[in-house]
Amino acid sequence: MIKLPWTNKTCPNFVLEINRQCDIRCEGCYKRLDGSNKPLEEIKNDLDTALTLRNIQTVSIAGGEPLLHPELSEIIRLVRGRKLKTALSTNGYSLSDQKLGALASAGLDIIMLHIDEGQIRDDLPHNPSIKEIAALRDRLTMKVVKSGLDVGLSVTVYPGYLDRVTPLVEYVLRSKHIHVLFATNYVDVDDAKGMSAFLKGDTSRDNVYPNKMILAMMKDCFGMSPFAFMGDGIHKRESGKAPLWLLYFFPVANNNGEYRIVHLRHSWLNNFLVRMPRLLYGKDTFYMKQNSSMNRGIVILNAIANVGTREGLKNLWQAWKTDSHLYVKRFVFENGPVMNERGILTCMPVCVNATVRNGVLTPPCLEKTSLA
Repeated sequence: MIKLPWTNKTCPNFVLEINRQCDIRCEGCYKRLDGSNKPLEEIKNDLDTALTLRNIQTVSIAGGEPLLHPELSEIIRLVRGRKLKTALSTNGYSLSDQKLGALASAGLDIIMLHIDEGQIRDDLPHNPSIKEIAALRDRLTMKVVKSGLDVGLSVTVYPGYLDRVTPLVEYVLRSKHIHVLFATNYVDVDDAKGMSAFLKGDTSRDNVYPNKMILAMMKDCFGMSPFAFMGDGIHKRESGKAPLWLLYFFPVANNNGEYRIVHLRHSWLNNFLVRMPRLLYGKDTFYMKQNSSMNRGIVILNAIANVGTREGLKNLWQAWKTDSHLYVKRFVFENGPVMNERGILTCMPVCVNATVRNGVLTPPCLEKTSLA
């Protein structure tokens, strides 16, 4: 596991907030929703400001619910005009074939569907089961795929649903269409007393910092270790806590719905893969479209780096097999803000999802606090 070399300047992503209205309700929502849409000129200014502050590769367009903005297609064209990748974070509730066609024509790259247990929406029953949530994800995923766009999942992991992380990972592993999962661990930013108790050793408050459990689950259930991490910060790994941001990056061979994880042995290749985009293109990579040749190349390089090992030989054989599709899957587990020993609410030193407020990059999850 390596530490990503991103700084606030080199981090390749930022969130472009375009409105403050929504058509569902989320338990973990931290936005001040007033039903408004940002004017196109203000959005342009936010984008230009972000470009002076950060070496961006991908712009994640968010709200509120961005599908409700009447000029969404123009906003995507505005971003693409600056030669940037575009991701749209949406609950998918109002996602129609007509809207998908317009978004694809405007140049959108990927739709991140935000669907989870903490939402109140008419297309899910109250307290939905894993099966009911999966059915909705399947239906919306196929709509996106038919439009020619990539699709990923964005979820909030609530303390009461940590046991659903394993079937969620399994769901993405089996999918031929979903290759990105961005999971944010829910933290009640108003629960300062609870977070302070946790830092003083109250282990009953482990739900404040669940990445430690995520690490164990991914290892025990899938044999996977993180590819990279960010933000150990005030939570040192030596103390038994996990980093604030975990990235799993690995190929999966899929043959008629049956999958096999291609375990990449950590080596010099990790550092090479992380630094290669900056060497080639002058910036780091956040969004990456599936490329079968590149996926096989990654497996072959890793096999060569570990030549002579049993796993290396198995991976080399897997890369050459023609009866399996080889996908690269990316799982990100992000912890929310925490209270430090001085009673100050803090986030990671580098916020991947930072947005522009008052001319500076600001963690969006702090909107309802005095730090926003």
